[in-house]
Amino acid sequence: NVQKAGESFTRKFSDAHEHSTPTNEVMTHLFMDIHNNDVGIEIGINNPYATIDELKSIIKSRIINGDLVIIDNDILKKSDGNIISKSEIRRNNDSIKIATEILINSTF
Repeated sequence: NVQKAGESFTRKFSDAHEHSTPTNEVMTHLFMDIHNNDVGIEIGINNPYATIDELKSIIKSRIINGDLVIIDNDILKKSDGNIISKSEIRRNNDSIKIATEILINSTF
């Protein structure tokens, strides 16, 4: 998306998409998605002319290195399986803001 639409639009679009996260997933999936979106945006910025195959290889490497976030039994972890601290979660404050907005605006 960064290659075709630019960083600003991609970030706004991906953040807007996360507002549809179900309330029971805001403390896990939302944080994972925003973190991983941010890594993807960084990859796009740093590789503006990479082919799809080159991007796949870069992403696979980042997964193996533990740079992305996964959910294992409702616990956020690095993609290499190690525990991730809150300080390592990218855009943590933005995730908290979006999670709060979702929870405030949810209807039960």
